[in-house]
Order: sequence, then structure tokens, then C-alpha cells
Amino acid sequence: MLTWLASFDKAGELLDKCEGNVKAAFAMMLSNRLYFLHQIHLDQSIDNLSRRFNIANPKLPLAFTGDAQNWGFKIISIARPLELSFEMEAIS
Repeated sequence: MLTWLASFDKAGELLDKCEGNVKAAFAMMLSNRLYFLHQIHLDQSIDNLSRRFNIANPKLPLAFTGDAQNWGFKIISIARPLELSFEMEAIS
């Protein structure tokens, strides 16, 4: 997680905002990317948003799409106003 976080947040701002908590900073990075994708494409389906995330971010862990692939996190719900919540599988 730290490697991915470092490659996408070179200044370490997210890590500073999360007081050094790598998992929280990584979750914030994923949330920001999901939020921007949702704002652009207005996907109402978790499956569509997950697939679009996987296509747009091939270097990040995969979002769960129901396939038998290895995935890194799962979007649990999309609520209004937009609140993305997800659970993450441990990534080694």
C-alpha cells in the first residue's frame, strides 16, 4: 500500500493528513479517484463504477467486480449525497 501511495502522492500530503496511517491515506486516495470518476460519468451502479475504476487506474489494486479475479477493495454502497464506502482486502 505504501508503494502505491508513494507513487501517486509524491508530496505525502495524504499521509500527513492521516497522521501517518498508511491504510487511511490509501483509502482516501482511492475514495478521491472513485469520487472524480463518479462525478464525470455519473454511474449509478457499483459494478459500472468498479469496472470504470479498473480501466482508468490499471496500476492500482482492482475494484471488486464479481469476477474471479484478485481484487484489492470492494465498494459497498453509493448513497446520496454521494458517499462512497468500501472495504479493503489486505494487499501484500
